[in-house]
Amino acid sequence: MLKFLFFIFSFVVALIVPLITSTTTCQDNNLACCAEYATSASRSVTIYLINLSDDDIIYDTAYLNYGAWTPDCSAIRIDSVPSSNAVAFSSGSDSTFGGTGGLASFEIGGSYITITWNNPYVGENSFSVVLSDKYINETISYGRNHVVYIVTIRYKSTE
Repeated sequence: MLKFLFFIFSFVVALIVPLITSTTTCQDNNLACCAEYATSASRSVTIYLINLSDDDIIYDTAYLNYGAWTPDCSAIRIDSVPSSNAVAFSSGSDSTFGGTGGLASFEIGGSYITITWNNPYVGENSFSVVLSDKYINETISYGRNHVVYIVTIRYKSTE
């Protein structure tokens, strides 16, 4: 199962994301850099946000309950995610026995997307995406101590 999830993650990051992205918050326009830098912490969360709707996703707010933003990969640096583009942001623990958790909120089509994550040093990880009924969220996750979430936002089908 782990190999299958790794295959899916690798496929999305290596093939799909570069084809649709021209905007990223990571240095050198490399979406994979966020996850790479984040793994230097004892716990980390990297989120790839892919916009497959026709509406731009606009940054609203972001904060961490604990941990630190990964250098060059903070959600605070995101202005917008135009249609057919992707961004990445990540946070990691700021101590040896620490974790990371936070919230990022974006506006889309007059409503909001709220993403929350929690990756404690001890205990269960949690992750959620809350958004309007107009859109659907498809999330793939990979990892335990260094978790990667690939969140794809698209219109809900009316058929």
